[in-house]
Amino acid sequence: MRIIFLAEIPQNIVSPFAIYKYDEVLAGHLDYINIREIIQNRSDEWLDEIDQSFARLSSKFLRFTRWWWVAGMSRLDARPWAQEQLFKPLFFARAFLEWLSIHQDTEEVFFIGCPCEVAIYLKEFKKDLVMKRDKKWTPRVVSLFSYLLIAVLKLFKNAVHILRHHLFRKAGFIKSDVLVLYESVTNVSLTSGYKFHYDGLFDALSVKKNVSIAYGCVDSVFSQVKDLRRGIEAEVFFLIDNISFVGFLKSIFLNIYLIFLTGLISLSKNPCQCGEYKSFRFWPNYLLNELSRSFFLTQICGYYALSNIFKKHRYQCVISTYEEKMIERAVLFSCREAGIPVIGYTPHPQHSLALCLRNVHEPRAPKPDRYAVCGSKYVDYFLSWGHKNPNALTIWGSKKSLSSNLKVKSLSRKNLKVLVLISHPNELSVFHSWLRAESRLTWGVRYFLRIYQVVNSRIFSEEINSMTSRFDFVEEIDGDFKDNINACQLAAFCGTSAGLLAINYGLISIHLGLDDFFKMNPCFNDLNSMLACASAVQFADCLDKVCRLDENSISALYHRQKDFVDQVFAPIQELTIERDIVNANGGTFVPVPAGQ
Repeated sequence: MRIIFLAEIPQNIVSPFAIYKYDEVLAGHLDYINIREIIQNRSDEWLDEIDQSFARLSSKFLRFTRWWWVAGMSRLDARPWAQEQLFKPLFFARAFLEWLSIHQDTEEVFFIGCPCEVAIYLKEFKKDLVMKRDKKWTPRVVSLFSYLLIAVLKLFKNAVHILRHHLFRKAGFIKSDVLVLYESVTNVSLTSGYKFHYDGLFDALSVKKNVSIAYGCVDSVFSQVKDLRRGIEAEVFFLIDNISFVGFLKSIFLNIYLIFLTGLISLSKNPCQCGEYKSFRFWPNYLLNELSRSFFLTQICGYYALSNIFKKHRYQCVISTYEEKMIERAVLFSCREAGIPVIGYTPHPQHSLALCLRNVHEPRAPKPDRYAVCGSKYVDYFLSWGHKNPNALTIWGSKKSLSSNLKVKSLSRKNLKVLVLISHPNELSVFHSWLRAESRLTWGVRYFLRIYQVVNSRIFSEEINSMTSRFDFVEEIDGDFKDNINACQLAAFCGTSAGLLAINYGLISIHLGLDDFFKMNPCFNDLNSMLACASAVQFADCLDKVCRLDENSISALYHRQKDFVDQVFAPIQELTIERDIVNANGGTFVPVPAGQ
């Protein structure tokens, strides 16, 4: 059996072919091998096998250092913004072999646009496969040194950022009952940064003045710290300002140690067991790619800065986001040593691709003492899938629980305005292919693309320009989210919780399967009320169907969706938040009578 790797699909292909980057038009070809469908049917089982193998890798690192948990490599996450690009070649190869087991008489297959890792894993899994490649690949040892060099350069860049903006600043923190920590957000002011994560949660506490709160910001290498300092408020400070010179040097040493430890472990045998198959190349590829992708000096500095603060003031508790980010784990190290309890608040819906959130396989990363979530859907998911302790889960609610009336009571298929909420460039590419594949999606509709606002918009620009130049009924839209809602009659989304927020603002939302590879949604895999569309044809059918609904049917549909979203974003539970904060350190909670 022979596999031919090509960059582009031939014009007159007559053999079975698989495409690496999903395209709805090519997926309609008679000889198309639907790798994506195989993956989406088997991903839960296969990801659990990866998770078990990863636990063994973690154990290997932990023999040498606990600081493994603050490196980006230790956060296993197959979502598109995280490590999907690393998992995809492995799963692509395995899915193809599953297809091949049913089509054993196939003599020749074309792989279009695949990276070299697909061939590497295939050769490991089935040695008798014949590979024909159209270009040479970089030797492994060259890759190792290039990745290590990139990691060292990133360390240098991170160190320069801290030197310029924090090290020689006067140490400053705010004494209070509670310390709330958050990471700065791209294109968002300093104070709006904590509102991005905790908007409105602590307003009642501030008004009652029963509990005093300070906010500590952890900025990134890309933060414009000078601009952020201009907007600083009395209750906000920069955490890393409290790093000492000795702590800074220790952080650099630990970073260098992690870099070279990773290099050494990547050269040792670390098998990744995938059912009946075994790969010795996957974990080295994973480790080195993540090593060169992530900055983690700031996290280590955050540990030393927080430890310095705790020597001068002991907070009753610390509140951090809970998304298994590396800074959260560094914070837990400091808090454990100081005996300060930590409450982790999960501000956004999560997904089963974020394997790091599960409490299944040992060893586990350090976890908060309590988990606070936005609504009951989180509780169910964290219990059933995440295996969290039910006694450690509390609903705090969210300001996203706002409620509006249904804005559009009748829809016309001749003049329909759809707000398409895009969270990742992959979704944009797949949506573009849907428009090319199904002509009914181009009739009587205008699409307004709103891309994820807190990342660099340039990563979307090439696909947007290609789409808008070909289809004059598609345009990019930005600005205030509520204004975007008011300009449209329907919303469509894939991986972003903005699709749920659109419902709270009064629009019916449609979930589109715009995943390039793994399935992704912010609905905890419960799409029953979301008019889920897995293809361009289904989306066209859905638009036709919704536009035929009468006013009563549209209202009933909207209220089904609103009932679901209310389980994701509950109203802010003021007394529960106050009780959890006071009880976190063994205090006694006395409810405050209404009006006082």
